[in-house]
Amino acid sequence: KKQRAGVAMHSATILLSLCVLLSATPDAPFFTSAFSTRFRSSNRAYNSRLFGTAESNKRIVIIRHGCTYMNEYLSKPGSRWGDVGFTDIFEDPEEFDLFRDSQLSDRGIHQAKRLGARLGHLLEADRPGSEMDLGLDPQDQNVIQDIELIACSPLTRALQTAELSLVPHIEKSDDDCSKVPIVALPLASERVYLVSDVGRSTEELARQFPCVDFKSDIDVSENDCWWFTFDDSDTPYVEWRPNGQDQSYACKGEPEADFNIRMTALYDWLDSREESVIALVCHWGVIDWLIGEDYENCQLGVVSFESMQRTGFMLSDEEAAALFAKGEKTVVLAEDDE
Repeated sequence: KKQRAGVAMHSATILLSLCVLLSATPDAPFFTSAFSTRFRSSNRAYNSRLFGTAESNKRIVIIRHGCTYMNEYLSKPGSRWGDVGFTDIFEDPEEFDLFRDSQLSDRGIHQAKRLGARLGHLLEADRPGSEMDLGLDPQDQNVIQDIELIACSPLTRALQTAELSLVPHIEKSDDDCSKVPIVALPLASERVYLVSDVGRSTEELARQFPCVDFKSDIDVSENDCWWFTFDDSDTPYVEWRPNGQDQSYACKGEPEADFNIRMTALYDWLDSREESVIALVCHWGVIDWLIGEDYENCQLGVVSFESMQRTGFMLSDEEAAALFAKGEKTVVLAEDDE
């Protein structure tokens, strides 16, 4: 996995390298930036005092969802983040259904299944070689067997990724569902950038994913709208996404302050759980905030909870503002098409 570049690196070199990459793009379309490294202290006691990080042996298995139809749309010239005339407004009903709560594309399904194959390889007693070991440390290579809870963003792409990659390797109960609880967790949903980050009703989701718990951590008291919606009754909305060059958006974006509040609540939720190993299937923006790393589609990593901090690692909108005009961040998805 790719640790973000430090301040000492030349940002111009980074931006030039990213501009020429032509693979699928993440939902949160930022360049990897010279601000990216979060200057984490290696002293755990220091982190605990300063950031409220609890000393524990808790591990979080982080999985980013596979490539989506929106990822592919965002990779095309003219529809990249920040392009002149960019829009995520789709008048055609079929296009709208394709991009709202965007599902995995064929490429994304392939990625999720391939991740599943690699996870299966980790469970083999006498697996040959290490080329399929996902780059995990030796102590983490059996982590799938230790998972006690799967927390998944209720956005369809995350649920699909969990279903195709992780769940097949979890022991089943009599009802053919996973013995490990799978809970839909709105706190782990992507920051609302585009219409692809607007969710669907829990009733509809439950029909598609009957083994997922959509009740424990979802408050559906207000029209079953569990995703972020901006309330401008007190504060007028200020557009923070690229604008001024005929860009138009289907929905209001989630401001930095609101996203920070939600991510802090996600940190607290993870902290409050008694499980020692939690799988978290989520999104680029969430992972960026939690650990300050730039995950590719269907990348998996294992991190200790105590390495996280309650203030997060996310770039502020002000820090990222100069990068918006440069275009969209792209990533290399190694060996996707094997």
